[in-house]
Amino acid sequence: MRQCKVPHNIINLILMQIILFTEHGIDIQSQKLGVYLGWRPHRVVDSVDSAANVEDSYDYVVCTFKCLPDIITTPQLLGPLLARSRNFVLIQNGIGIELDLQAAVPEAVVMSGCAWIDATVVDHGRTLRHGPIEKLVVGAHQPLGAPPEAPHSTEAHTALTTFVDLLKSGGGTPEQAVNIEAARWKKIIWHET
Repeated sequence: MRQCKVPHNIINLILMQIILFTEHGIDIQSQKLGVYLGWRPHRVVDSVDSAANVEDSYDYVVCTFKCLPDIITTPQLLGPLLARSRNFVLIQNGIGIELDLQAAVPEAVVMSGCAWIDATVVDHGRTLRHGPIEKLVVGAHQPLGAPPEAPHSTEAHTALTTFVDLLKSGGGTPEQAVNIEAARWKKIIWHET
């Protein structure tokens, strides 16, 4: 068993199996990152409201849920968390996934990532098996109305670079994209082939 290298506090919002996760943690068996038995984040919460109430602010709100804007938009889902961070990371498939969030919080830095991960949850949610594939391409989106070729703001560049460095310090190998839109289209094309 290895010590987890996550350098900062992580608060997970878990909507399913919260009792299992809080009592036992999750066993991670990763071909790339090692074995971690009973891993738990710093804190587990069961709702967006709970997450908003346990911290005054968050450095990043990282969203890894399915983007289904016809059912519920990202701003509707995040609710009170919109006022708790200036940096949002959407690790989701799709094109234009950032638009509703940018409209709701125009002063925020909105980033997104394309993930290629060979992972599956087994043993009724107690074990995560991760194969050798771990690739995340992440980049900052231009603000609404900005030309695509415009340079990113200093704030966006700093938020993106810091996020990438956090992932690297935990053993990840993220790639920083200059043009996240092009990277997202590449993933869509890859996914369809």
